Amino acid sequence: MFNTLLNVERAIVTDIAGTTRDVLKENLDWDVAITLIDTAGIRQGEEVGKVEEIGIEYSKQSADEADLVLFIFDSSQPFVQEDLDIWNFIKDKKNIIIANKADLPLYNNQLPFDEDKILHISTLTGSGIEELKLQIKNTVCEFSVEDAEFITNHRQEECLKRCRESLVRALDAAKINELQDMISIDLKAALLALDEITGEVITDEILDNIFSHFCIGK
Repeated sequence: MFNTLLNVERAIVTDIAGTTRDVLKENLDWDVAITLIDTAGIRQGEEVGKVEEIGIEYSKQSADEADLVLFIFDSSQPFVQEDLDIWNFIKDKKNIIIANKADLPLYNNQLPFDEDKILHISTLTGSGIEELKLQIKNTVCEFSVEDAEFITNHRQEECLKRCRESLVRALDAAKINELQDMISIDLKAALLALDEITGEVITDEILDNIFSHFCIGK
């Protein structure tokens, strides 16, 4: 699904469970900015090793922080306890229910959600993919400015708070003509807080550019 939405072979795909370990992120521009995240599947058992356990914890954290969860199950196979556990974990989040492998015969499952809420797709044939993209886009566009407050989750809110606190300290230091090296510490802390949101690299060159174009002491 991740590769299909990106239209590129980004994630390794095999028929072996536990292939995905790390969190994969890619940005999309479908008239609105979307960050697509692919994580390890959530499962239990003796075959789950230490590395995969860490990946599963990342999956739970990513699902908890996400604005929209794509819940995907194999419609050609029985809906098993692992599927139900994942559904119970994310069902209170805004979600899209996706039944994959629509190109195969449908298994007569007893499902914990209404049939009319399911989007049937096939990543092999591409059936239903455009409708899925439209649903994702429409769902994202439903987030109002008032509800989002220009940020998407609690982590970003905390980053912006740290950024503001650092900038206030830098401004106070500038007002009393503090040494520029001392001011730069708070400026760099503010930039690093923003870096957690944007992912951009912060270098000393950026700070040098700030001091060369602005008179900090006035």
